[in-house]
Amino acid sequence: MILEHKGMAKKFAKFNLRYGRGNGHLSFIINAFKMVVYYGGFAYLMEEWFGFEIPKEVGIVGAVVYIFACYFIGLLDEKIGFWKQEASYSIQELNPPLKKMVDQVENIFSKINSKGNEQEKS
Repeated sequence: MILEHKGMAKKFAKFNLRYGRGNGHLSFIINAFKMVVYYGGFAYLMEEWFGFEIPKEVGIVGAVVYIFACYFIGLLDEKIGFWKQEASYSIQELNPPLKKMVDQVENIFSKINSKGNEQEKS
């Protein structure tokens, strides 16, 4: 089975991928901004309800800590390999034509490798 995307399907696929990447980058900025705003609201409520004043500048520090925490979690994910497992699963299990192609390439590679080993022994 060959998958061919033509016309609107191809345009929609490109749009969807570009939207997803742009959304990821933009959400980075929006989440940092939301951390500052949420903290400002929290500080205001603490002052109004309990009379306990928290400096507003701590919200900016909280946003920076949030960014570094997200980066550290992403780094751990990269080192541990969760995203690799996720990608492997999506290729091997959710896309049967691609799984068949991977199996064929592995078969060809093993045949080439075994021929190379036979020539080395001769």
